[in-house]
Amino acid sequence: MSNGDDDFRPRLGRIGNRSGGTKGSMRAFLKGARANGNARRRASPASPRHFVGGRRAIIQARFVKLGGGGMGAQRAHLGYLQREGAGKGQERAEFYDAEREGVDGHGWLESTKDDRHHFRFIVSAEDGQSLDDLKPFIRDLMGQMEIDLETRLDWIAVDHFNTEHPHTHIVMSGRRDDGRDLVIPREYLSHGMRERAGAILTRDLGLQTAQELEAKLSAGISERRVTGIDQVLAHQAGEIGEVDLGQVRRHREHYQARLRFLQSHGLAEPAGGTLWQVPSGLTEKLAALERRDMVAARIEKALSVAGLERVAALPDEQEHSPRAVTGKLLVIARNDELSDRSHAIIDGLDGRVHHYELGSRHTAGLEPGDFVQAKPRARGASEMDRIIVDVANAYGGTYSAHYHREHDPSVSEKDLGLIRNRLAALSRQSLVLMDDHERFDGCADLVRRVEEVAVRTAKRSPTLLLRMDTMSLEAQVSAQGLTWLDRHLAGETSQQVGYSGLGGEARELARQRRAVLFERGIAQAGRSGALEPQAMEKLQIRSMHDYGRAYAGESGMAYVPYQPGREVSGRVMPVNDGHGSVFARIEYAKQFTLVPWSRELEGMRARQVTLSWSLSRGIQITRGRDLGLSR
Repeated sequence: MSNGDDDFRPRLGRIGNRSGGTKGSMRAFLKGARANGNARRRASPASPRHFVGGRRAIIQARFVKLGGGGMGAQRAHLGYLQREGAGKGQERAEFYDAEREGVDGHGWLESTKDDRHHFRFIVSAEDGQSLDDLKPFIRDLMGQMEIDLETRLDWIAVDHFNTEHPHTHIVMSGRRDDGRDLVIPREYLSHGMRERAGAILTRDLGLQTAQELEAKLSAGISERRVTGIDQVLAHQAGEIGEVDLGQVRRHREHYQARLRFLQSHGLAEPAGGTLWQVPSGLTEKLAALERRDMVAARIEKALSVAGLERVAALPDEQEHSPRAVTGKLLVIARNDELSDRSHAIIDGLDGRVHHYELGSRHTAGLEPGDFVQAKPRARGASEMDRIIVDVANAYGGTYSAHYHREHDPSVSEKDLGLIRNRLAALSRQSLVLMDDHERFDGCADLVRRVEEVAVRTAKRSPTLLLRMDTMSLEAQVSAQGLTWLDRHLAGETSQQVGYSGLGGEARELARQRRAVLFERGIAQAGRSGALEPQAMEKLQIRSMHDYGRAYAGESGMAYVPYQPGREVSGRVMPVNDGHGSVFARIEYAKQFTLVPWSRELEGMRARQVTLSWSLSRGIQITRGRDLGLSR
């Protein structure tokens, strides 16, 4: 990009081998890379990393373990790469390898299923549009990698032409030709592959002309992202945050123009003469700016496709807000073509449109139009965890319900049941150990370990995306059973419902729902518009019967509608009907009955119980027997 480097004629062969031959090893490359890194640190900060006129390529790499669901992710990844419209002329993209075209990607995946890991690469030649065919370039690059890594490589690739810059996806086996695991040094992934690709492009296309260099520098002046000039500026600014353009030997006018652009965004200030002040973290700030633009573009596209006019939530405000948002799912899509991470865009009931990062969490079954809730994951321990630790610290790091009653005689059985369920979940994660007497060991430092797990989980999957109702808001208006609109009318929902956007639409649909329920004789006439408890109970019973008939058909068990006031015994399990209602399914002798779920049952999951239920008295538990946490 900038200058001051010696002219260079690329010679292919092993990195670090000046003869261009095949002798040497990866050790030679790493030694050379460290030497070059030291030389660059000693050189003028404004000097570029590459020789003048050399062609460049951007290479992204990812390491993918095949265990623990990794094979399924790879299978989905290959299907995504070969989708319609990604190939040349918007045709279906086809895989190829070192010798063949039209390779069966899933057949290749099956042949490498015993690998410990795979590698994924995206190779984007800066001047790829000048190549008539990307395949020879990719085959040359992979052949050179075989020389460098001293092994035959098993790989498939697919060329994509669905973006501004043609690029290639490569999926490579993580096994050497001698059967050992293939380990590629980080330095080679970061620099070696890119240098090899650049040398091949320079050989095939020749050195860049002065006009090409000028055009590329000019194009980057007004970019709201990190450019090569920014990297040079950040390097020169160092810890003192000062750049001296007097040290830039060539293309000074481009650096000057870029600094003026950065100044317009509050990222640079003139300091007199040829000096400029540049804040620390310049590239990080530009990367954040690029991300905000990307989020805005995603939201704009989603609204355009849906034909909606909405106000978008502020990205910075949303990223740090623990508040859950309920609304209509507009988009759920991959972030990019390299990772398995995805994002969602939700038309919120608060009247704004929200963008959420979902991470790598599997979200199968959710589709645009679903009524969902996005809830940022907690990044720390809960108050319940701290109560457990408080009790355990008084008893040598061990918690039990008996110890808790001794420690705090005012604790309710309901709270003890909730804590028991929490400890059962922690036990399944091996964060605590349970003995035969329901004593839980390892609780003394539970908060620290829970927070460590929470941070790792939030990094992998920062947002939970849950379906609130299998029906759309519009379909809920005429539904027979209990819906989210009914809960909203009864004041049982905590979601903020605005007066504009989807919030305004939801308020109108709720009004229509109440009118339908009044016509059916379920709701009473009233000026407040609120739904009465009696109406909610009738709707809940209808929902129970609908679920009971559906589950009987699926399971082959007989559904026995519950008669209020009658005792029933069986194994109790919580179930969700898909519309937000939670019932207790009580199973006995190839039959089951349903009653509304109650907090009194929280400590009875997977237990044999005898209970009765009525509209007036609710759940009455007469006895219960533990069947174990895993049942």
